Amino acid sequence: MAKPAKLCSCRDPETKSPLGKRCQQLANPDHGKWYARYERPAAPNGMRRQPRIGPYDTEQECQEALDNVLNGGPTVNEILDDYMESLTCVQRTQDNYRRSLRIVRELIGEYRSQYVERDDIDFMVSYMEKHGKRDGSGGLSKRTIDMAVCQLRAAYELAVLRKRIKRRTIPVGPDPRVVTL
Repeated sequence: MAKPAKLCSCRDPETKSPLGKRCQQLANPDHGKWYARYERPAAPNGMRRQPRIGPYDTEQECQEALDNVLNGGPTVNEILDDYMESLTCVQRTQDNYRRSLRIVRELIGEYRSQYVERDDIDFMVSYMEKHGKRDGSGGLSKRTIDMAVCQLRAAYELAVLRKRIKRRTIPVGPDPRVVTL
């Protein structure tokens, strides 16, 4: 389980490397800030991901923020399930949506919906462009990727409307590779 740690930006005078937890001044309550690392699901390429949150003035504030990150509402899969159940379109369209969301579910489905970050969406789109086909022979078309991202956006909008989440947290930005959410 992740625990908050007090760190500072002081550097070793000789090596110039950060002291972090080893700084002698951390005993002073006015020195340093509180941070925490937590484990995210591994990327499909197996890379370990441990984002850091902070800085916070007190250990309690840091612990509350960490608890919010680890328990941030329903998972992306739960939001997508709710969205798919709400669809009233023909079965063929639903099947297309389900297929386009397959990789979304594989890559970020277990993430807490309120803490999906821009990097997660960028990674998902990049992965779909290169390795999206089931047999691993190549990437998906731009149309399929756009459909998946649009369905993800629609699922978030429905979750906000139904008050399952407080706000749509998928980042929006000028990156031309990602459909604006």
